[in-house]
Amino acid sequence: MENWVMRTVNGSYLEWAEKLGMEPLVLRVLQNRGVSSFEEARDFLAADLSTLPDPALLPDLEQAVTVLGRALDAGERIRIIGDYDVDGVTSVYILLRSLRFLGGDADARIPHRILDGYGMNERLVREAAAEGASLILTCDNGISASPQIALAYELGMRVVVTDHHEPPFETLPDGSTQQILPKAEAVVNPKIEGCRYPEREICGAMVAFLLMQALFAKRDPEGWQRLQPELLQIAALGTACDVMPLLGGNHTVVKEGLRLLRTAPHPGLKTLATVTGVWPDKINMHALGFVLGPCINATGRLEEAQLALDLLLALEEPERVRMAQRLKELNEERKRMTEEGVARAQEELERRGAYDDPVYLIYLPEVHESLAGIIAGRIREKYGHPTIVLTKGEHGAKGSGRSIPAYHMQQHLQQISDIFQAFGGHAMAAGMSLEQSRVEELRERLNSTADLREEDFAEKVSLDAEVPLGSVTLRLAEALEALEPCGTGNPAPLFAKRGLILTGCRHFGQDGKYTTFTLRDGDRTCQMKYFGDRASFEEALTGRFGAGALEDLERGRGSFPFTAAYRIQVNEFRGNRSAELLLQRFIL
Repeated sequence: MENWVMRTVNGSYLEWAEKLGMEPLVLRVLQNRGVSSFEEARDFLAADLSTLPDPALLPDLEQAVTVLGRALDAGERIRIIGDYDVDGVTSVYILLRSLRFLGGDADARIPHRILDGYGMNERLVREAAAEGASLILTCDNGISASPQIALAYELGMRVVVTDHHEPPFETLPDGSTQQILPKAEAVVNPKIEGCRYPEREICGAMVAFLLMQALFAKRDPEGWQRLQPELLQIAALGTACDVMPLLGGNHTVVKEGLRLLRTAPHPGLKTLATVTGVWPDKINMHALGFVLGPCINATGRLEEAQLALDLLLALEEPERVRMAQRLKELNEERKRMTEEGVARAQEELERRGAYDDPVYLIYLPEVHESLAGIIAGRIREKYGHPTIVLTKGEHGAKGSGRSIPAYHMQQHLQQISDIFQAFGGHAMAAGMSLEQSRVEELRERLNSTADLREEDFAEKVSLDAEVPLGSVTLRLAEALEALEPCGTGNPAPLFAKRGLILTGCRHFGQDGKYTTFTLRDGDRTCQMKYFGDRASFEEALTGRFGAGALEDLERGRGSFPFTAAYRIQVNEFRGNRSAELLLQRFIL
């Protein structure tokens, strides 16, 4: 079920377009994304690093710079503790590379997903103390690690926290809430109440990048000019793979990072791109989010994320190739295991007759626990319900959830926090562990407190404008490229056109998997490619127009009313550039 919604805007985008000498449709799309002023639109399109907010606006950032500076001057050993996903690995790399560049005695530990779980734990803290660390620096974790941080101080160490996750909170007698922050030398996190940094939705790698920018400004500004291009590429990867909104500073960093990846790529990322079949000069958002990122994630899921960090740090090409090939192999194995897990999840929903539950809770004891979040995301995407997948962990049930806009997962888990051994997350995703005997209780309590309506499960399809097919030109397609890179918060523009006539189709690709449709819009005939599910389209066509409709269409004799939601892109083939229409959704 889908709910198509045309975004409504005021006419100011026409004035912006005239001032900037750009296609008005580009500025309308920006206004649709929440850009509310000419200055904001201008800065977005310029993507200039000088427009990034001042790092000093982050909570405790100047204190963190002071603490790190003193540790560097004293020659103290700094132990970095990160996380095992892409954001965690890239955060660790940014801090480790920077501190070593400044001559610091720094090393890093990334928790083992199965043995350690998320973030700091007692073993990692005691290990740091035993190995002579004086200062622990966290990244992409730590905001919920108050007991572990207290232990670090008991063992004679100090701690600086850098994180971007929501702090835990307590409910006060008057019903209000209060954040619970760890007692550390500094806690740098844009989610802390009172934060003056204007962009709260930044990833752990970006927090690390901003901290290092401020540290170098005090100690080695010229060194930062040499190191910044390398770190921008790593921050761009973390931002893209942690699905941060691509507006403001996030958009600027990813755009500049992608440019650098194409022109002067980081050696480790260049090797990984080459091994996985991506031309380094063609790296784009898809390559970051669906090729390179998953390979890095696979190490933390199936082996140890240290392998991905080692790839980024490796100096010799043969060593990088060997590690990149291993990352690719692990990702292929992860994809196979994921497909099996998704099939099992659907079988379990069918067995329980649970499709009508507001919240899907699926217990898959035999599935590798590292795949729970991916499987939950796939089920959520298919059925539109908040989904939690639990697996059998070493000390009970352990899993991950993925949500929908109408269901703030972290807040709902907080309401029933007594059931968990541990939990954390944010509006759209969460992780948790609990006793295996309480799985059914969790299912009941989640669904009894869900407060969801049928319309909440409908996928909202946001359309940017209705654009006649005849008005699509190469000039317009090239103008829309100014909006890239696109992703969460800044999705690729989606246009619609009603009143079309579907007259023909032909199939292409392996086994005719894909389709090119012929559409008539008034007196104009256009081609539109479709990379979606061919079988679903054919089922919808015959269901609406009868058994002979498909044959008529394939012979070019169709005359079927059609509404299209489509994207516009530039197609380049053998040096020729043209505008190309890509069908995304349809109504017959």
